[in-house]
Amino acid sequence: MTTDTKPLVAAFFLVICSSVTSYHSTSLTRSFPMRRTVPAKLTMATDRGSRAPPQREKRTMLMNDEIKQSPIRVVLANAAGGDEMLGVMTNTEAMEKANEANLDLVLISPGSDPPVCKIVDYGKLKYQMERKKKDNLKKTKVNEMKEVKMSYKIDTHDYMVRQKAAIKFLKSGSRVKAVVQFRGREQQHINLGQELLKKLSEDCKEFATSDRPRREGNRVVMFINPVKDKTGSQLKK
Repeated sequence: MTTDTKPLVAAFFLVICSSVTSYHSTSLTRSFPMRRTVPAKLTMATDRGSRAPPQREKRTMLMNDEIKQSPIRVVLANAAGGDEMLGVMTNTEAMEKANEANLDLVLISPGSDPPVCKIVDYGKLKYQMERKKKDNLKKTKVNEMKEVKMSYKIDTHDYMVRQKAAIKFLKSGSRVKAVVQFRGREQQHINLGQELLKKLSEDCKEFATSDRPRREGNRVVMFINPVKDKTGSQLKK
C-alpha cells in the first residue's frame, strides 16, 4: 500500500464503522421502542376517618372589633357583681378601656339610644345568661297546671292514689286542678262531687290553699294552690 492510498483507506474504514453503528442503533430502537412517560394523575388523598373541623361558636351578640356603632353607652362589670356606669364614649375609647381591664366589650342593647355595651368577661357573661335561661325554664315548668280527675263514686284506694298525686304536684310547686266528672243522670249528684272536692282540700291543706268548688257544665272543678314558706320556697314534708 502506497503512501497516497493510506488516507483513502482510513476514510473508507470510518464510513464503514459509522454505517454499522447507525444500523445497530436503528435495530435496537425498533426492537425495544422507548415508552412514553405518562405523568401520573395527582389525586387528593382523603382521610375518611378524620374529624370535621370544629364549628365556630354562633354568638347572638357583637363584641370587641365587631361593634361599629359609635358613640355608645358603656357599663363596666365590677368585681362585686354589679355594674358601674362609665358614660357615653366612642367605640375606640371603649375598646381601650376594655383592653386596659383585660376584658371584652360586648354589645348588650343595640336598640337603645345610644347603644349600650358592657365591659365584661364574655365567658362569664355567657354562663350567667345560660343559667338564667335554665332558671326561667324551671319556673315555667313549676307553674304548670296539673289535673287530677275523679268520679263521685271513687273508692277509697283510688282516692288515696289521687290524693298522693295531688300532694306530689303541690310539693313540686305546681297548681292542681281537681275535677269530678258527671255523665247523664249522674248530674243529680253534683253535691256529692262538691263534698268530695272539699274532702280533698282538707286532706291537702298542709301543703296548699284551695278555692271553693264550682260547677262547670257537667263537672265540678276546684283549684288547689301550693303554699310557700316565708322565704318563698315550696313546703316539702
